[in-house]
This record gives sequence, structure tokens and C-alpha cells, in this order.
Amino acid sequence: MKNNKFIALSAILAICFGITGCNNNNANDNDLEGDVVLNVYNCADYICETDEESGTIGVVEQFEQYCKDTYNVNVKVNYSTYETNEDMYNQLRAGGIQYDLICPSDYMIDKLIMNDMILPLTSQIENYENYGSKYIRTTFDEITSHTSDGQEVKFKDYAIPYMWGTMGFMYDPNPKGLKEEEIPLSARIMAIADVFDALVSKRCYKEPIPVKEAFEIIKDESGTHFDPDLVDVFLNHKDKFMNE
Repeated sequence: MKNNKFIALSAILAICFGITGCNNNNANDNDLEGDVVLNVYNCADYICETDEESGTIGVVEQFEQYCKDTYNVNVKVNYSTYETNEDMYNQLRAGGIQYDLICPSDYMIDKLIMNDMILPLTSQIENYENYGSKYIRTTFDEITSHTSDGQEVKFKDYAIPYMWGTMGFMYDPNPKGLKEEEIPLSARIMAIADVFDALVSKRCYKEPIPVKEAFEIIKDESGTHFDPDLVDVFLNHKDKFMNE
């Protein structure tokens, strides 16, 4: 499988020029138009796809138009999906189309690295520090893996994180949507509790971070990801956590 390598990124929105040297040598693009062809393999339902009935324009189509408007480059995205990480892994091992971008979970990135099925990134996203959670970036930067010959490498050299865990979005069909106190109190509380627990807990892929540092991360996200009033209440009782 040495010649069957793929570039893995965790964020479909991270497709842009300069991130990687796209490896399209074996892409099936005989009947495609455009100056650049990107083969993308993503988990089903991760991004919005075009729906003619509702008039929704999918992320892929928006991206293609953005490249045309911004860079005057024609881009054609071959977009396909998988149901589980295992389905994706088996498809990659079977060969065929080489993908420029795949979007696996963290444990599967580790497996791909160990089996030499993934290429290191040639560069990072220019505005990487300006998107996503600080916690996700910090934790992801510390995760390591090993290549088939035993060399220790870092996840960040092979992938770019976009989201952590399983996320559920509740929405109101009203165009104004839900915001601030319109969001159920239980959901706002769980947002803080879930992140704090993930920060200070040991996982098979990471060590727990110090409680003081976890409090700082929660504080930094106040007013953006978390209800600022609830953050104040949480921090006012932090001594209880420090003594446990």
C-alpha cells in the first residue's frame, strides 16, 4: 500500500490552494471540466449538499464558485461520502480513485498513518489560528502517532482538526434562529460541562490537562461558545473542582 496514499484533513471547509500538494495522478477526471480537480471523501451528512427542491446551494458548489470569483480558477470537486470510518478505510485499501482530501475521525487518522496510507501536509491553512476552538487546536497539536517503521510523528503534520466529538445542532425553522437565552438552559449548561469534562479527563489518545488551564479555556470561550453568565457562575465555584 506504499503507493496508495492519501491526504487527510478533518475539515471539508479546509480545502483551499496551498494547503497540500494535491496528488491527482490517478484521478478519474476524463469527463470533467475545470483547471483543478479535487477528489474529496467525507463522512455522510457532514456538510450541506445541494437540494434543488428547497433551493439550497451545497458547500461544494459554493466552494467552486468562491474559487472562481476569488482566484479566477475553475475547480471541479468530485465529492463522495462514506457511512463509517471502517467503510472508508476498506475503500481506500481497495484502491481505485486517489483522494486529495479525506475526513476521518482521529483514531482512523492514527491507523492511516501507521499503515502508510496518508501523506504529510505540505503547508498549513494561513488563517488556521483564527478558526475553531483553541482547545481543539491545542489538544490536536499534542497527539502523536507512529509510521510503519516506528518513527514518531505528530497528528498536526498530517491533518487539520475541525470539530471534536459528536455535535448535535438544534435549529428553529424561523430565519432568526436561536440565540443567547433563547437556547434552552440545559443545553447551555451542558455545553460548558461537556467541554470541561473532556479537557480534564484522560483519554486513550491524550492526557488530561491541568484544571487551572481548563478554567482558562472555558473563560476564553465565554461569550462565543458559552453563555457568559453561566461561565461566571461556573468560575465562581471553581474551588469545589480544585479540591476534588
